[in-house]
Amino acid sequence: MKPQTFLPLFSALFSLSSLAVALPPPHKTTTNSSIPQTIYEFGNDTWVENLAVRHNGKVLTTILSPLPQVWQIDPFTRTGELIYQFPDVTGVAGITEVEPDIFAVAVGNFSLETFKGTLGSYSIWSVDFSKKEVEVKKVTDMPDAQFLNGMTTLPTQEHTVLIADSFLGVMYHLDVVTGAYSVAIDNPDFKFNASDSIQLGINGIHYRDGFVYFTNTFLTPLIARIPVHANGSASGPVKPISSNFTTPDDFALDRHGNAWIATDPSNSLVKVTLDGEATVVVGGADETVLLGGTSAAFGRTVEDWEVLYVTSNGGLGNPPASGVQPGRLYAV
Repeated sequence: MKPQTFLPLFSALFSLSSLAVALPPPHKTTTNSSIPQTIYEFGNDTWVENLAVRHNGKVLTTILSPLPQVWQIDPFTRTGELIYQFPDVTGVAGITEVEPDIFAVAVGNFSLETFKGTLGSYSIWSVDFSKKEVEVKKVTDMPDAQFLNGMTTLPTQEHTVLIADSFLGVMYHLDVVTGAYSVAIDNPDFKFNASDSIQLGINGIHYRDGFVYFTNTFLTPLIARIPVHANGSASGPVKPISSNFTTPDDFALDRHGNAWIATDPSNSLVKVTLDGEATVVVGGADETVLLGGTSAAFGRTVEDWEVLYVTSNGGLGNPPASGVQPGRLYAV
């Protein structure tokens, strides 16, 4: 597909309205803080699914619903801009930085009514900020995938990403230059719980020091890690870390190896240490301060490297009696 170049679009051109909240710059909060800072608020019924932080501190967010979009949020000015709306699909899920300021994203058709993706609708695209103008182009179609979700870059192999398929319960290996892909790992701990009405298995994935850490939202649920070879294939068995919490979604790893996990629809942020100790940091099942947390990532500048950014869907996954909230980007 021919690369598409463009200047940033104004949000008024699309029906997904947004609201920037005038607040001071993000700052680190302590682990007993109960109220996260709102960095940016999208329109009602917006499912903000994932995020990646650029080297300049700006945060890229993916929209799963109602429109298949990537937004860029400046956490210091609380402003946002639409980067791109993808054609012929309903949503955008995983995102990862493959090379400096070049990101891969997973797009496809996903239904909030059935919580299932559509077989044959998924593809991987690149969003390139390294040029004067942002360039967006399709990398490859993945017709045998059914719900591409979490993504991580594999630093041991050039221009390679790993992608979780939450419905099929596999992890793909993809070369973002050639578009060639294959199943890297097919493991029982990646599968969904067949007795659960929501057929969602492996979710967030992140590579760190020879392991791929992953969550499985409904099977146990759990966070675990699996050792991998340089090409992303498994080099040993899955090693569970913790199952002492519910509905883990995507997460961030800090420099100590702790996982900071957004839980949806448990409406919380949970810190899990490598020895399996799980602590609720923000929110809870009966609280509304973090409705539908979906993913997390740490800041990358000297001003916010200890700030954790968290995306949310406002409770769309399990609407509370008080009603859903707008999708948001938070700072914790």
